[in-house]
Amino acid sequence: MKKIIIALVLLLITLSGCSTAEKKAVYFRRDGDPVLADSELKKFPEIKVVKRFSELEKNLRNPLGIWIDKNVLDDIPRDWLKQSPQKDYPVIVLGYNKPIDVFGTLLPVDFPWPYNPQLSRENLPPGFSAWKQTGADMGIIKGYDQIEVPKLLEVTESLLNNKVPQD
Repeated sequence: MKKIIIALVLLLITLSGCSTAEKKAVYFRRDGDPVLADSELKKFPEIKVVKRFSELEKNLRNPLGIWIDKNVLDDIPRDWLKQSPQKDYPVIVLGYNKPIDVFGTLLPVDFPWPYNPQLSRENLPPGFSAWKQTGADMGIIKGYDQIEVPKLLEVTESLLNNKVPQD
């Protein structure tokens, strides 16, 4: 009887797609032209890739990094990052290295950044922007030129621990 129960549990785990790798980040993107290619992401089982906003929300039960591709910014409700639990998680927008404009205009967070209605996405430098709210009027914000998964994971880990990421 024990063998049957163990076999059923193993079957359920296999069928549910569970992985032994602890998830560090959930990456919301679309097919087509994502910032991070599938071939690169396959090397990192700690990153969960989702392609629908509803999937992103379902994956936020435990603290982890929220990575958002520049091509899905319009799919995020305007004040979504101002709500719990996501307002307490690190947020990284992949594709743009201008965090004040990204988190003040394109994807507003719960912080009084300036809104720029004249902002043109085409003029934003490439890279990624990171944000983590650490208090009522406090946070960590930083931009990076190079988009490399190990660096994204390092920044995510630092922000999860409310630490300023190293350059």
